Amino acid sequence: MDLKQWEIILAQSFDDSRLSDSEKVAINQWIAPHRTDEQALTLLRASLFQFAREHAGSPDQTKLIEWLGKIVKLLLPLTQKEDHDPVVLFAPEDGVAERIAGLFHDAKETVSVCVFTITDNFLTDAILAAHNRGVLIRVLTDNQKSSDDGSDIHLLETAGIQVVRDRSEAHMHHKFALFDGIILANGSYNWTRSAGKFNQENLVLSRDPRLVGPFQRYFERMWQKFGS
Repeated sequence: MDLKQWEIILAQSFDDSRLSDSEKVAINQWIAPHRTDEQALTLLRASLFQFAREHAGSPDQTKLIEWLGKIVKLLLPLTQKEDHDPVVLFAPEDGVAERIAGLFHDAKETVSVCVFTITDNFLTDAILAAHNRGVLIRVLTDNQKSSDDGSDIHLLETAGIQVVRDRSEAHMHHKFALFDGIILANGSYNWTRSAGKFNQENLVLSRDPRLVGPFQRYFERMWQKFGS
């Protein structure tokens, strides 16, 4: 773990004494590999509080305290039980759409969605509700499917949610999402009504940083590649 890099991240975020959406994403991504390492999180928290003490003379103490509180929330640990207990779901019998909607309901800071298509209004409503609570949501999707009849992608864009399309002749066929940089939802499950009601599908929920980290890094690469 590179504490010097962590101090650079803190300094960049502290410049305006606020935690921007992009900074939340970057910090969550950087912390992800250490989520279940209490010793590492303790070091990061100690470094954070030392940084805050050094800047205690800031003209706006209220903003400093709010910024500090938000960073502390991102450094809350996961338990070993949560890390090693993946949840395996099968559609249509296990209520997969309801579980995904519940993850949006529980999201605190960020959700990164990488899916082939979104046509299930139930899931779209859950995405919009999280967005309206102030959760930063980014959607990476297939350029061809996003213009299909019934696609909710334009609706999400109109609501102010960030959407990037793959701009490729081949399909962007993934079906995964990352919640607050600590929970991965991944499987065959398309975010459509037919997937939830009729198809034989699967979804795995995991907090294992060995899985979450690579998926988050891949999402960031694709976001930069197609969003630039």
